[in-house]
Amino acid sequence: MTGVDPGFAIFGKLKTDCCMLDLLVFPAGTADTASTRLRALPILDELADKRVLSFSEVHSSVGLLRPILWIQKKITERHLLLAREFKRKGCHIVYDCDESGPSLSSWAEPRLVFEMFHLADDLIADTPERIQWIKRSFSLSRYSILENQIDYGMPRNALNNERHQQASSRLRILWYGNSCNLVALKEVAKLFEDSRDYQLVLCGATVDDANSILPGCDLEIHQWARSTFLDVLTSCDLCILSHSGSQSDCRKSGHKLITSICHGVPVVASATPDYIRIARYAGVVDYLFSNSRELAGILNQLKDPGTRSKYISVAKPPLMEKYYPGSFADSAIQLLCGIKNEQVRLPRIYQAILRRKYGSIGSRLIHLLGKAYWSRMQA
Repeated sequence: MTGVDPGFAIFGKLKTDCCMLDLLVFPAGTADTASTRLRALPILDELADKRVLSFSEVHSSVGLLRPILWIQKKITERHLLLAREFKRKGCHIVYDCDESGPSLSSWAEPRLVFEMFHLADDLIADTPERIQWIKRSFSLSRYSILENQIDYGMPRNALNNERHQQASSRLRILWYGNSCNLVALKEVAKLFEDSRDYQLVLCGATVDDANSILPGCDLEIHQWARSTFLDVLTSCDLCILSHSGSQSDCRKSGHKLITSICHGVPVVASATPDYIRIARYAGVVDYLFSNSRELAGILNQLKDPGTRSKYISVAKPPLMEKYYPGSFADSAIQLLCGIKNEQVRLPRIYQAILRRKYGSIGSRLIHLLGKAYWSRMQA
């Protein structure tokens, strides 16, 4: 399934080794949204008898269906209304949260996130650091880590990108992501200013932002498109993945490192927690950097095509084995098999609100609690 309108939900049947489950999935976006491509579409691809339902159709099915709800990141008033209604009917709710702090606010208002943290039976995230952040809400939900899989489909059969076999007078080094994250590259940009050794290739950043943040660098800039990204990636000798080291950055997933290596392009990356874990697992932890001096030394090593080829030969096989396309769905199915429609015990105030005992007063209290807790969770 290549994409869905995030204003809809998808109902279908999920066959597992233990049973057949009814699942109602609420994606945050479409296949052009990285988190949806990585964390919702793999599940949708496993569903049989899929039906796309409008929110009004979902609402009218309350009482007729008893599905597990899988809500991916985005929360609106409508999401929460439906979650409450299904919860009253005894349905199990899974909330997948792969954002935290300020970046999550663009997907949901803080009060909605706070209530969902307490309403959901299972809270899942992409990294241990993200789970620790969620736990600061004092939710009684179960917590699970489901790591991201390789992005952009099954890698090509060749173990190495053919560029790694070629000596090059100027290494093509790719950075990709949203413009808002480009500032993390600014700290090491001096290495690329007026450089005869490196051509910096950007994919996803706007021209104005790139020239503003990285003045003096000779930049090759590409618009991101799902259909052409792999061509851009494999045209490069290396990929650089930079985090600023902020608390928010230290909770991020290292899926870009997995993706780049599995598609045949060696990576130099910031020494942040998930990059460290993945690089250590793949045997390439020596290619992480904490400052421009370390980065310069690593880039100098990787000028050698033999070193780049060995890097991929070492790192790609273990990453392919663990993070293969479909690995997220396999982990999700394993999680769902253990649910058996069990529900967590909600705090009494939530139980009362679900029974409509306190009406708007209780809802207002939840709103105020959400604002108070969110102020301490913005880091």
